[in-house]
Amino acid sequence: MSAETAPSETAATTAPAAASTKRPPLHSLTGLRFLAALLVFFFHLTLSNSPVPPNSPVNPFADERLASFLETLFSKAGYLGVSFFFVLSGFVITWSATPGEGALPFYRRRLLKIFPNHLVMFAAAMLLFAGATTRPGAWIPNIFLLHSMFPQGDVYVSVNPPSWTLCSELLFYLSFPS
Repeated sequence: MSAETAPSETAATTAPAAASTKRPPLHSLTGLRFLAALLVFFFHLTLSNSPVPPNSPVNPFADERLASFLETLFSKAGYLGVSFFFVLSGFVITWSATPGEGALPFYRRRLLKIFPNHLVMFAAAMLLFAGATTRPGAWIPNIFLLHSMFPQGDVYVSVNPPSWTLCSELLFYLSFPS
């Protein structure tokens, strides 16, 4: 064995070992994610008052008693669904973390996962409706996913109100690597 072949043999034997440390995907959790999303959907479907200014009443049901019953039934479902979804996401991120991976590749992967979609939805919302209803300057924190850290209602629900969850995810990502 020459000195020239020893490093390549070492690299060849350690590469499969490093690749085998990657954990398999957890496909069984997809159903749980669906249930969490369904809880959030039913919560929003049964709201009697919109959380987005101008806070006009929302009631897709003709029967007021049915609407009241469903609102009571699902009044906490959205909170439960979002909380469960965040806990599940934290578990999946921890499960799928590559051992020995540095913070920079982790951040790059996570940002490339959420920012392109966020920017597309931001642009669509601005073109379709938010450009006419968002006060000047309120959109700036939203584009950088910092808006849910502002206590002003017209900032944290600006442009694309559901993107507050992405803002929270970004905070979780920044907190993740040690």
